[in-house]
Amino acid sequence: MALLGSSLALAACKKDEDTCKPEEKGFTKFRVVVQASERLNRDSDGNSRATHVRIYQIKGGRSLDVPLDFRQVWQSAGDVFGDELLKEEEIAIEPGHSDVFELEPDPEATHVVAAAIFREPVATTWYAEWEVPQYHGYSVCAAEKKNQSYEDPCFLLYMEDSQIDGGHEPPPGMDAEAISVVCPPAPLKVKPAEPEDKKKKKKKGKLKDKAGDAQDKGADAQDKADTAQGASDKAQGAADAASDPPVPGKD
Repeated sequence: MALLGSSLALAACKKDEDTCKPEEKGFTKFRVVVQASERLNRDSDGNSRATHVRIYQIKGGRSLDVPLDFRQVWQSAGDVFGDELLKEEEIAIEPGHSDVFELEPDPEATHVVAAAIFREPVATTWYAEWEVPQYHGYSVCAAEKKNQSYEDPCFLLYMEDSQIDGGHEPPPGMDAEAISVVCPPAPLKVKPAEPEDKKKKKKKGKLKDKAGDAQDKGADAQDKADTAQGASDKAQGAADAASDPPVPGKD
C-alpha cells in the first residue's frame, strides 16, 4: 500500500514537470492558402485568366534585401537567389477560387517567396514574402499546457488583378471567414525565456534568504560593536577627567 502511494506521488510530480520539448514540436508542413478575386490576371479583352504562382524556399534572405525583378526571377530564379534557393514549386490558381496547398518545408529555409506569373506585372506587387516561423515549437508547448492545439503555419495570399499580397495574417481584401483551414496567429519573433527549474528556483530562494539572514546578523553585530565603542569612549573620557582634574581659577 505504501509502495502504491509512493508511485502515485512520483507520477504526480512527473505530471507537474514540463515535459514538452519545443525542439521536438516543429512543423512538417506549412499551408499556402490562396484566395483569388474574380478579377485576376486579365487579358487584353478583360477576361480573367488562371495564374501560376511559383513558391521559392530561401535560406538567409539576403537576396530579398533589394526589390526583385520580375523578368529575372521568371527566366532564371537560380541566378537571382543563388545559393540561397533551396526549393522551387509551382501552383495554379483559378479566378474566384480559394485553394489550400500543403508544402514540405526545407529544414534550412528562413523565407518563402510567392511569385505570381502575371501578364502585366506592376512594380513589386507580383510577389509576396513570408518569414518561416523559427519558434513554432514554443507556441505548441504553450498551447499544450492549456490543453489546446496549435496548428501548422499558414502563408495567406490574396490575388486580384495583377497583384498578390500575403503573410502570416489575412492581407487586405481576403475574406478570412471563408478560409477552410484553421491557421495559427502570427508567430513569435523572439525566443521565449527558458522556464527556471523548480529545484534551482527553490535553492536560489533559500540562498537568498540565507544571504538576507547573514546581512541582518552582520547589521546587529555592527550595532553592538558601535554601542560597545560608545561605552568605551565614554569610560575613557571619564578616566581622562579623573587623572587631570580642573584647577579652580585656572583658565
